[in-house]
Amino acid sequence: MRPFDLQRGNSCQIQIPAYNRSQLYKPGGNGGHGGTRRQKGTAEGLQLINHEPAIPGIILKGVGGFYTVLADQKIHTCKSRGIFRKMGIIPLPGDKVEIQQGRNGSSEGSIVSILERKNCLSRPAVANVDRVALVLCPGEPPWDLLYTDRILASALSRGIEALLIINKVDLDQDKACESLKDIYARAGFTVFMHGHSGGEHFFDPCRQEWEMLLKDRTTTLAGQSGAGKSSLLNLLVSGLRMETGVLSMRSGRGRHTTRHAELIPLSAGGFIVDTPGFSQLDTEDMKAQDLGSCYPEIRALAGSCRFYGCLHETEPECIVKQAVESGWFERGRYERYLTQLDDIKERTRNAGYRK
Repeated sequence: MRPFDLQRGNSCQIQIPAYNRSQLYKPGGNGGHGGTRRQKGTAEGLQLINHEPAIPGIILKGVGGFYTVLADQKIHTCKSRGIFRKMGIIPLPGDKVEIQQGRNGSSEGSIVSILERKNCLSRPAVANVDRVALVLCPGEPPWDLLYTDRILASALSRGIEALLIINKVDLDQDKACESLKDIYARAGFTVFMHGHSGGEHFFDPCRQEWEMLLKDRTTTLAGQSGAGKSSLLNLLVSGLRMETGVLSMRSGRGRHTTRHAELIPLSAGGFIVDTPGFSQLDTEDMKAQDLGSCYPEIRALAGSCRFYGCLHETEPECIVKQAVESGWFERGRYERYLTQLDDIKERTRNAGYRK
């Protein structure tokens, strides 16, 4: 896959998703400055204030108040209208927008409307994500499976598909990697394996399946810093040269080689989102009773428990606990579920004390 030349004005043959103007929220009132904020996870536009035609597009990145927008098969540099700031709305990479080009030949355009978001992540700050690809790496830094399950649960809670990439599998960790792949494949997740020196044979013979997963979707890479996300991007997108880091000898962690979230267009359609190091999804809004539905193994069994609303801790006749004892539900995954459940309960109690 080849990335598009992202220099301003260069032609890009990519299909912008269809827009439904009924989803473009416009505050009422004189000059488009009235109206109220909508519920969390949505964004609102404003009424067009000049006669230039509005062009649909998508934000690729934002740095220092300037946004790189792919629209009309070209790359535009835009600023957002001040009313967005007054309304507490920050345009994000992945936002589907309408822009107006500058007057009198100015190269700087304006974002005048933002389409309603289907989801919005805060860490990384990106909107309208279809899939999270979680990159794991054996060795140093050691993989953190609690972190892994938090990412997967948080993604599923937002209706975002999740898959795993086990990276650098030729570092004398074959058995551990195969065991990990088996655990998550049994749970229903797609799992890819990638050797440290994959080169031209990256994901072979799974490349075709991987490219089909990427096509016409927005996929963000997540994972601990040092897991090899930038190296994977360099292999995934021919011609891309993302900066890669080395592990800090003191912390055992990777350097923050990615400095901002950015959508990278793919020639076959779709986008890969490169995100800053230590990527994680916010779980502060998750409730205890919702966590089980974010574990596919629990979701498949929960309806058979004796008690409605069973949290699968100490309740009698819990089918989930029976599945753990039988080996059908991997014990480590179950224990990490309980850890997450305790964390959610503790956060809920603390929130109650603060009120």
